[in-house]
Amino acid sequence: MCNVYRRFKFSADQSMAFGLLETALVGPPILKLPRSNLSSSVDTDACEGQVGCALFQTPPDGLRHPVGLWSRSLNPAEKNYSVGEKECLAIIWAVQILRLYLERKHFELYPEHQSLKWMMSLTDASGRLARWRLCLLEFDFTTKYRKGAVNCIADAVSRLPTFGECIELRRDAITSNFNDEGICLVNAENKYLSPVRIEELVISQANDRYCQMLKEKVDNEDTSRFDVDDRGLLVRIAPLDDCRQIVLPTMLRKKVFYLCHHTRTSGYPGDTKMLYTMRRTFYWPSMALECHACMRQCDSCARERVQLRKHSTFLKLFPARRPLEFVAMGILGPLPRSTKGNQYFLVISDRFLKMTRAIPPNSITSMTVARAFVENWIYPYGPPASLLSDNGGQFASKFFQKICQIMGIRNLFTTAYHPQTNGQVERFNQTILSRIRHYVVEHQKTRDEYCGPLTYAYNTQVHRSTGCTPFELVLSRPPGPVALEYTPENGTMPETRHERMRLMEHLTRLIQGATKTLQAAQARYKENYDKHVRKIASPANVGDKAFVRREVPLST
Repeated sequence: MCNVYRRFKFSADQSMAFGLLETALVGPPILKLPRSNLSSSVDTDACEGQVGCALFQTPPDGLRHPVGLWSRSLNPAEKNYSVGEKECLAIIWAVQILRLYLERKHFELYPEHQSLKWMMSLTDASGRLARWRLCLLEFDFTTKYRKGAVNCIADAVSRLPTFGECIELRRDAITSNFNDEGICLVNAENKYLSPVRIEELVISQANDRYCQMLKEKVDNEDTSRFDVDDRGLLVRIAPLDDCRQIVLPTMLRKKVFYLCHHTRTSGYPGDTKMLYTMRRTFYWPSMALECHACMRQCDSCARERVQLRKHSTFLKLFPARRPLEFVAMGILGPLPRSTKGNQYFLVISDRFLKMTRAIPPNSITSMTVARAFVENWIYPYGPPASLLSDNGGQFASKFFQKICQIMGIRNLFTTAYHPQTNGQVERFNQTILSRIRHYVVEHQKTRDEYCGPLTYAYNTQVHRSTGCTPFELVLSRPPGPVALEYTPENGTMPETRHERMRLMEHLTRLIQGATKTLQAAQARYKENYDKHVRKIASPANVGDKAFVRREVPLST
């Protein structure tokens, strides 16, 4: 028809073929839009290399109308399944991808094999078949078996070759860009590896409209919180603690967000922790709003949000009084065995400084735990006055208690079946697992490589309970920002005596400020916790009748 040198003749045969094509396009079967008030049914089938399914809905006229057709190829492991397992796989895969249409409603299932009946009647199902049975318990359906000659639609879909499809259910990725309001939204697909250089900041500030407006105000006003330092950077003097914050231009915010949120030495912190840490180095007007938006728009963080547990008793506080005096310890695991053969993390945390160490031991015997505690905590920081742990055999053993007795450490144990007593360690366990999952979703055996960097990230980020980083409370100086290139300070070395006095005053202020902030934070925790506590029954008086609980022994 497209050849200009050949004349096309539209004869009666072509006219008949065009009419048949037109009728096929506008006639049944045509895919219908799904309706929530109509009954649904699913046809499934599996062949040697593929599985397929078809979703139907039945209107009042009684004719089944197709809503959609789906199929996928089997991976090499699934091709080794038996015929019955392939048919069961087709059913499980079909109800999973059609969950949106089948959930919370009754539907009919039409397989062409008795495999489902066989799987549901197994008395010793385990492994894959047991998981499939549990998956089907979520749905309300009636099974009606159909011969292969009648189940032609699902059979045809399962035999049509498909290439390049994704076997696993695809999660919708949250896009990463600046929205219409200028809020920076960051996604982990952006790969920024090097920190921001000073020259890059100077050039970006020179091209940023907001920075230029602030520089004009600095030149025209005598009293301003903004200033230009010796390096040519526009900085701001913070009103709360008088720290010098670099005014970050718009074009560099996306990179700084990635460096402060997605890297191993950042470890996906929450919005509050990330804001408190970033404001020590950077500033821009909508910083708090964008930190919150960055964390909320991170698809990896969205999968880690969990709800708080309910509680029914008032919170009791036993705060630490001084640094390195009260230490909490616990064991996290068992986890999948790593490439180094480790299944556990030994977590040690100071309850005042919030300084935390996470050590992956090769075993959790009392001797191994005692050696790790001595080498990783007592040798660097000295023995604490008190040690809080659970009632695990490692901590309650006579060997471990004898080591603590030699070191002059008083052992304290949590209440049985009440891990909230050691809440600081339990909360760090949630944090470290949540951050590790961002990096080892597919390769969990490599988690030991991330333990050190993520613990470092935790210790170098501002803790809300103390108002500063654990790193600063231990070493008396704040850690360098990961998003800014380090530049050595120029100047003469101060005298040793004056420097010692200045350091002691600085440490005193830090500890006093951390103590006040910690007390305020614990008071806030208790107030928020006690708001949701159920009302305690009034005490009984003399002469009142009451039920007495009596444990009845089981008959032999």
